Amino acid sequence: MLEAVKRFKRVNPDKEIPKCYAVNSNTKIENPAMDEYYIGMAANLDMFNSVNGLNVEYIEVRPEITSDWFYSVIGRGKLPIYPGMQRCCSVDLKINPIKRIKASLKRQKLVSVVGTRFSESEDRKQRMLERGDTANKVLVGKRW
Repeated sequence: MLEAVKRFKRVNPDKEIPKCYAVNSNTKIENPAMDEYYIGMAANLDMFNSVNGLNVEYIEVRPEITSDWFYSVIGRGKLPIYPGMQRCCSVDLKINPIKRIKASLKRQKLVSVVGTRFSESEDRKQRMLERGDTANKVLVGKRW
């Protein structure tokens, strides 16, 4: 996405670049090293913006307190989710916070670029294959 924005600016120097956002959904249950990684990536984005004269805004979203893993499991006694179980945690911890920020942007046209990896897990790989995901094909449609 960043490379596309950079190329757009190079090919269309007189056109205004549409506002772009890099959104990260921090579930707050990842390894603490991931927080450091997110901070580093946000700093890299700032540097990329400066070097290329761009204004891609970094937004980190987090689940609401009532969707927080600790609140749900410890506070409400909800059973934790393990591999092979339903993925309601993905909806509560990632998808809903992203939906909220997208709604707040109030854009007429919004393009979402989502990166997934076949190597993340066998379940993820299977779902990606069922959708027809590939590294060189854009999938168009309402996902969320």
